[in-house]
Amino acid sequence: MIRNKFYVFLLAAGGAALLVIFSVATIYVNYFSTHIVVDQEKWGQFGDYFGGVLNPILSFMAFVAVLYNVKFGVGAEERSEIRHREQLTEQRLFQLLSLMGAAVERSKIVVSGATVAEFETHVGRQAQHSAVSDLSVILAKEAQRVQSIPYLELYGALKLQYRTWRVRCWGGVGQYLDSAFLVLDYIARDTSLSSSFKTFALSALRVQMTENERLSLWYAALFTAEYSQFLKPMFDAGFVDGRHGSLRDLISPWRDELMAAALSVGEHPLHTNQSPQKQSMSSAK
Repeated sequence: MIRNKFYVFLLAAGGAALLVIFSVATIYVNYFSTHIVVDQEKWGQFGDYFGGVLNPILSFMAFVAVLYNVKFGVGAEERSEIRHREQLTEQRLFQLLSLMGAAVERSKIVVSGATVAEFETHVGRQAQHSAVSDLSVILAKEAQRVQSIPYLELYGALKLQYRTWRVRCWGGVGQYLDSAFLVLDYIARDTSLSSSFKTFALSALRVQMTENERLSLWYAALFTAEYSQFLKPMFDAGFVDGRHGSLRDLISPWRDELMAAALSVGEHPLHTNQSPQKQSMSSAK
């Protein structure tokens, strides 16, 4: 499209130059004579008139063309620089996603059964699944036990349970979740990223993770102050979208209250005003 505009400008400039030349010649002929003369002095006068009138006009047109060419070159350079930055941004994003893929393979957790003989080690995505399934059950039991208390106290009780789980399991599964938060932080902090690219980057991160892994990431953001700033972007991007019925978030009935509590105590005032509307605890039962 830019190239077409440049060609249109060249055609317009050429047409304007021919029109000026024709107009100057026509004016001279109308005022003086339409007959072809052989007198060299007359031709000299015509040449002086022709050159004297046309030279400033054509020089000005040439100057305008140079200015346009400079502007076109600067614009092309800026577009090239923007595209180069976009390519670097995309490259960094996919490098971070690649690091996540390597981190999940290093996940490892020991799962116990009814007897010591039933102890087994889960690795990779299986470890992530086992860890978040355990955490979801723990949080649901605590929420059912203390559900009648104010939502801030409910949040505090669940946060204590989360911390206990974190001490026990984070060493095996935390590196993967930390790498996911690194991607979220990269998307949030880079002010040069367009809103469309941020939407794409969040979608790319979302599809990189299984539903259980996204739920584990959600719990980590919900109960960790430094990560609570990512709750709203994750929520808007559908990280905990349970419309298909396959997301096993056992504390989803209290999601609005817990999210509001996390944002209100997470030392992120910019997000506090955007917290979901607090519902009564009776509606969450």
